[in-house]
Amino acid sequence: MAPSPVYWDHAATSWPKPPQVQAAIQDWFERLGVDASRGSTALHQEVASKTADLRRRLGRLCKVPSERVLLGSGATFAANLFLKGILNAGDRVFATRFEHNAVARPLLGMQHSGMIHLDVVPADPFLGPTPSDLDRCLKGGKAPRLLCLNHASNVTGLVLDVAPLIAWAKERSCLVLLDCAQSIGRLPLQDLSADAFLIPGHKALMGPPGVGALCLSRDCPIPRPLVEGGTGSATPDGLMPKSLPAGLEAGTANTPGRMGWLAALKALEGKEESQLKKELLSLQQIWDALEPLETQGRLKRIGPPPSFPRRVAVLSLDLMGRDPVEVAMLLESQGFILRAGQHCAPWIHEDLGTHPLGTLRISPGGEIQKKDLLRFCNVLETYL
Repeated sequence: MAPSPVYWDHAATSWPKPPQVQAAIQDWFERLGVDASRGSTALHQEVASKTADLRRRLGRLCKVPSERVLLGSGATFAANLFLKGILNAGDRVFATRFEHNAVARPLLGMQHSGMIHLDVVPADPFLGPTPSDLDRCLKGGKAPRLLCLNHASNVTGLVLDVAPLIAWAKERSCLVLLDCAQSIGRLPLQDLSADAFLIPGHKALMGPPGVGALCLSRDCPIPRPLVEGGTGSATPDGLMPKSLPAGLEAGTANTPGRMGWLAALKALEGKEESQLKKELLSLQQIWDALEPLETQGRLKRIGPPPSFPRRVAVLSLDLMGRDPVEVAMLLESQGFILRAGQHCAPWIHEDLGTHPLGTLRISPGGEIQKKDLLRFCNVLETYL
């Protein structure tokens, strides 16, 4: 009999989803069947009300106005919408070494085309950048137009100390883009005065894939549209609406996904802090169990210990020259679902010394079974 699956890949996508998510999506397919903006029936009005509720809840998480919550297919779409809509030719941009490809690749593309000047800020990979690191990168030159910050690393679990970095940017009239892929739904964001927040729906917020948001502060400039087309409303000049959110949400929405995401937010509400505590407690168990293998030189635990105050429940393992993809496949045959490779964050792997193979990543979603942990360590001991 095949072993029961043990899912430790919540940094990629949370699973299983709350049952309310499936019920809400099914309700759309069986009863609602319409979107929010292309009709005025009672069904359209119900969907519009639910969509407005979704925006309000996301806006509260980031302390931004609900009309400035721009819904889309995910954080990658949100990153492209912001970066390609806000940056102008000749702008200077600072980014951290922790950035995910959702941010790094659009920036590199714009740098390659000669549109922007990109500086990737060197910093301690185990502590994150400081204002002094930003000063050294500035070198007395022109202040950047934009500072891109990854709030929590999807490789090591380190939560960057972003408040002083945001303050540094504000002193120089620099916009701040905060990638919250690993922090939203676990850490409070309301006191972080970033200009834009990248929000995926399918990770800690427990929504289905294919949903996400770009949340803009009240004072953030409005990006140019990335996609133009139908919005369900007419304009006098035939161009995209100037008002938000319609002006940046062209095309047919993933309405069943939005309904599922709303249900997830309702199910999660008030449980964010306790859920993080559960995840870190599980991570501590895994951390402690792996110590003998590190002492034997079979692997290296990468990232701060779970008791570190700036931490989410993500742990990478350097397998000391062994291909993590191969080991992940062997673990899968024993029922363990994990992520292996560079996790779409190649810059930080160069600093950690794990480039090009990457790491084996563990991200538990809550309580773990002792028998699963013992079996996991036994499998690693056999293969490494």
